[in-house]
Amino acid sequence: MVINQRRQHNNTQELSDALPVASAGMSGGHLVQIIWQHRVTVLLTAAASLALGLIYLIQSTPYYSSTSKIYVEQDGPKIITQEQGVLTQSKNYLYTQSELIKSTPILSAVVEEPVVAGLKTFTKIDNPVGYLKGHLEVDIGKRDDIITITCASPYPDEAAFLVNSIVDSYITYQSTFKHTTSNEILKILQREKAKRDQELQEKRQALLDFTRNHGTVSLDNEQDAIIMKRLGRLSEALTEAQLEMVQAKAEYDSANALLSNPEQIRQLVQSQGPEGESLSSDSKQQQLYEELQQLQSQLETLMREVTVNHPNRQDIEIRIARLKRLVAEQEYKFAQAYCGILVQRWVTAMEKEAQIRSALEEQEQQALNFNAQAAEFAVLQSDLERAEKLSDILHNRIKEINVTEDAEVLNINILEVAQAAAAPSSPQKNRTMALALVLGLILGVTFAWLNDWRSHCFHNAEEITAVTGVAVLGIIPTIEGKESVTATGRMVSLYPVSPTAEAYRSLRTALYFGLPQQDSKTLLITSPTAGVGKTTLVSNLGAAMAQSGQRILIIDGDFYRPMQHKIFKIKSPYGLTSVLMGKSGLDRAISRTAVNGLHLLPSGPLTENASELLNRPSFIGVIKKLAQKFDRILIDSPPLLNVDDARILGALCDVTLLVLQSERSNRKETELARDSLLSVGAKLQGIVLNAARISPKRYYSYRNYSKRSGPEDTTQFNELKKFLIKQNE
Repeated sequence: MVINQRRQHNNTQELSDALPVASAGMSGGHLVQIIWQHRVTVLLTAAASLALGLIYLIQSTPYYSSTSKIYVEQDGPKIITQEQGVLTQSKNYLYTQSELIKSTPILSAVVEEPVVAGLKTFTKIDNPVGYLKGHLEVDIGKRDDIITITCASPYPDEAAFLVNSIVDSYITYQSTFKHTTSNEILKILQREKAKRDQELQEKRQALLDFTRNHGTVSLDNEQDAIIMKRLGRLSEALTEAQLEMVQAKAEYDSANALLSNPEQIRQLVQSQGPEGESLSSDSKQQQLYEELQQLQSQLETLMREVTVNHPNRQDIEIRIARLKRLVAEQEYKFAQAYCGILVQRWVTAMEKEAQIRSALEEQEQQALNFNAQAAEFAVLQSDLERAEKLSDILHNRIKEINVTEDAEVLNINILEVAQAAAAPSSPQKNRTMALALVLGLILGVTFAWLNDWRSHCFHNAEEITAVTGVAVLGIIPTIEGKESVTATGRMVSLYPVSPTAEAYRSLRTALYFGLPQQDSKTLLITSPTAGVGKTTLVSNLGAAMAQSGQRILIIDGDFYRPMQHKIFKIKSPYGLTSVLMGKSGLDRAISRTAVNGLHLLPSGPLTENASELLNRPSFIGVIKKLAQKFDRILIDSPPLLNVDDARILGALCDVTLLVLQSERSNRKETELARDSLLSVGAKLQGIVLNAARISPKRYYSYRNYSKRSGPEDTTQFNELKKFLIKQNE
């Protein structure tokens, strides 16, 4: 039995898919339908958004942007050794330079200039540096190493002047920083050279005094010659060790002097060579730099779109500050570790110098033991040569630093000087209005969807089937215009060629072939609530069935608001209540209608105990007698959720149809109505969606087809009948 019912439901669904009126949904989809229904809301929201965009454009101050492009070489001059320079190549060199350009030292130097301080741009600005940071953009080329510097101002000439001033300040800062670093090393080397020059003078004087007193001494003994050669080699080694010690101390003092300045620490990090790179955690530090760069890009985008107090912008600014702290901590740790290496190098150099000096003194003592005068002469001569060599090396290093200072400024090349803009860069009128329109439409559609979601109304057959699990047997289109109760209730007979009449005939076909006639003699038509067109559907469906040649009876089972007698204009004092109360016979209570084959049993005089009348055995007897006289009996009942009459009738009838109205019937009421019918054992055959908005195109120009009648129509109908009978088998 369950399998047969499922097959019947499937066959009914196939039929509803095949018929024109059973198409489930509007053209364009559910969303288009929602937008059309709430088009006023969507249009008003879009208009309001456009108005706000226009107000924003009117009240906003136009800003002019000027741009300068510079090229910064990544290779710095060699200062200390041939292997490592202060500014060597680095993965994050350009990113560091872009951050440096936006840093406070650079911008503070700009705003401190009297000409810049007097610009109209800063007339009402309490924090000029903060203003520049908010309106300054520094971008690095994705395919090149060009740095683009852009600044915005309400005054085009001042915008160009500010950009050029920032570039000049950056160049000055870089030059000053490099000169400062070189000067630190230069001072150390100059002090050391002064000491070595004094030592050299003393060595020369000592050798001169010895020669005056003892004359020139030669070494003819072979053993003395070997000792003197060793003595010379140790003297050279001591000179190299002393130079290495001086160099290590200079490097340490220079690096240690940078630890108090974060910007100089960053420069020190960027100057790391092969040894420095081994100290830094490349993956972690590189990840921090990349994440910081991404957040900076997001912040620059948000600064052009949202206000300062926007939550997303504040969140990104907090994350940027946290990342900058982490980067600064990593850089400071690197600087400390780097200084530690330099200290270790210095200590190692001192230990090496001490060892060589000790060996040299021991060798000198051996030489003195063999030939005191010759050894003393050799020692003096060796000391003099070593002092001269050390002094020459220091002199050459000092000259290299002086040459480097003069060449460092050439590392920054200005490729494009900022010029005054002819048109404002912000706000962008077209972009702003387009964005306002798009946002307005999105908000309007969102409001429309939320409104529709809150209403929980059905819009098409798919929703009904998905929620209730019951097939939709037919979709009745809405009746345009204001028609009378009689006209709407008799559309099939009064307007037989209309799409509405065709929809009722399609529903009739679905009912005829969905179940055999002997299993569906009595058909209850009800609805969850009032006002969904249930009574109109009963009268029109009865007329459509009568037009097929069957004897049809409509019973008006709504004792509270009877309407069938008004639709068919029946003025009989008798009805169903008269029969059940024994005041009239069936033949007297039943009236013929204007539709051939269609009869009506009105509800009869109003009574207060209608439910009790339906529960009497006499009502079952009346239904059985009527089933013998008529082919089909349609019962119009009151709404399910208002009174219990519909549940009583549903338990007694062979088949029940539930009527819903598009855009009005909601899901909760429909589920309650379905469950109330199933709870009393009613056989819910299907659902009819009433007053649906369906495009006339779905009826395939029905009026043109309606002119064709005759054998061809009969043949098509018989083929459809055979198909449905075969499916039911």
